[in-house]
Parts: sequence; C-alpha cells; structure tokens
Amino acid sequence: MGEQNVWAVFLGGKIRKGALVEDHELVFVVALDEIAARKQAKLKWAAEEVHVDGTQCLRVIDGYQIRLEESLSGGDDIPVDNRYTA
Repeated sequence: MGEQNVWAVFLGGKIRKGALVEDHELVFVVALDEIAARKQAKLKWAAEEVHVDGTQCLRVIDGYQIRLEESLSGGDDIPVDNRYTA
C-alpha cells in the first residue's frame, strides 16, 4: 500500500443554474494517488458539470515538510460551502 498525501485539487463547474461561465473551487484531500484525489475532490463540491482543472501533491510548502497524522475526530473541520447551489 502506498503513502497518503495531501492534494490540492482545482475544480471547475457551474454553481448557478443557467450560468454562462463556470466557477472554481480549490479543495484539499488526502489520497494515495492523483486519480483517487480527483475522485474525492469532486465529491466535496456540489456543482453541476464538475471537472478537475488541475492537481498538485503537497509534500513541502515554504521549506516545511507536511506529515499526516490521523485525527481522533475523524471528519473534516472545515465544511464545504454549498450555499450557492441552486
């Protein structure tokens, strides 16, 4: 089994019915690989026609190494904002 990493996933999609242009959302997920990260990220945004515009595996930021430690609470601390979903 591989190593879990933090992934930044840039999503595109329509959050307003009948919108002419798409909106974007940056979400973070923990996944084994890019394919899994893309699938998980799409589940975090309730928009229409959701697609992935880009991904980045985050291991080091500004000289600081990222290490994952499982949370005792088990869930996300930051809820996804879906107030614009029609």
